[in-house]
Parts: sequence; C-alpha cells; structure tokens
Amino acid sequence: MKKLIFATILTFISFSSLYGFELKNYLEDYLKSEFGFDEVYIDSVKTSVEISELPEKINVEKLSGRYLKFTAIKDNKTVEGKAEIKAYRKMPVAKMGLEKGKEVSEEDISESLVEYSKIPKGAVMERRQIIGKTLKTSISANTIFIESKLITIKKGQSVILKVSNPNFNIKMEGKALEDGRDGNIISVLNIQSNKVIKGVVADEKTVFVTF
Repeated sequence: MKKLIFATILTFISFSSLYGFELKNYLEDYLKSEFGFDEVYIDSVKTSVEISELPEKINVEKLSGRYLKFTAIKDNKTVEGKAEIKAYRKMPVAKMGLEKGKEVSEEDISESLVEYSKIPKGAVMERRQIIGKTLKTSISANTIFIESKLITIKKGQSVILKVSNPNFNIKMEGKALEDGRDGNIISVLNIQSNKVIKGVVADEKTVFVTF
C-alpha cells in the first residue's frame, strides 16, 4: 500500500538549482562521504516536494545499480525522492597480463576507476591485500583482482608456525601441505615433530596453530 501511495502521490519535481542550493551536488557529496565512492554523477533527481534548502538529514533507502531511493528530513517533514546515479571507485587492477603462479608485486598493479555496480563479488579493494600473493589463475590486463584467485601461502612453501596462549608463545618451522588464503585453515607439517597439524593462514609466511 505504501508503494502504491508513493507512486500515486509522487508528482516528482525535477530541478537543477534553486535559491543557491543544489540537491544533486549535495547528494553526490553525501554518497562520496558515506559510501566511500571516489566519483559520483547524478543525472536527475526527483522529489515528492520541492527541496530548496539544505535538509537536516538524508537517509538512503535503497542503492542498487544506478538507482537511488532516499528520504530527506526538513522541518520535521519527510520528503521522498529518487535519482539515477553513476558511482565509481578506484580499484587496483592488473597492469598487464599475469600468468598463473605469479607472485604479484607493486609493479604489477595499476589503478582504474570502476563503476561500483560492475565491481565483482570478492574484489580486492586495496593494493596491500594483493602484493606478495600468488595468482591461482592467469588474468588479463586491467582485470580486477579477486580474493578467491589469490593464494597467500603455496603448497610446499616453508612457513613459520606460531602457537600462542596467555602463558607462552612458540615459533616452529613448518611446511604448507596445501594452498591457502588469508583466514583459511590448512594442513601443515611440523618439521620438528614430523606431525601434520591444522592452522590458520595469517600472512605470506605465518600460520597460527591452536591446540
């Protein structure tokens, strides 16, 4: 019923600039600040009631693809609105084609402005989360790095096993028996005892073990 009332009553007033206040620019700045976008472009803004002054509050009700639905609070009154947007984030991408098994370095990464609706699930947002990782598959130039395709520790690699509890900290030499990403539980060989144990991948050289 609410959606029907919204569709019926909303006469949608389109505007660009009124009395020195431009809602379009305000929304663009708001989305950059609150959602971390690097660039935002709004093609049109439509509201149920004309907004000619800075609102007290903006609430984003829905942000999907290029569609934005929001409410603005002014003088204790709620104004409903919608807009068509294009929002972009700077993403680390492959500077060139990279082969499977390649350990990614700073020189292998460039930056590209990507529309947020086209950023794939599991995309790695920061360079530091990529550098030193090994590619599970080959990727082409300008490809966004995906977490599931990056290996932190490779099978057969020498690692440091760390055992920690409130009473002691122990470091041991180990060997990874399978590939693993950050946070994965993998099998490792304790070189000293020659026993296979499980541990959590912490970084490119370290596996945390608990008993």
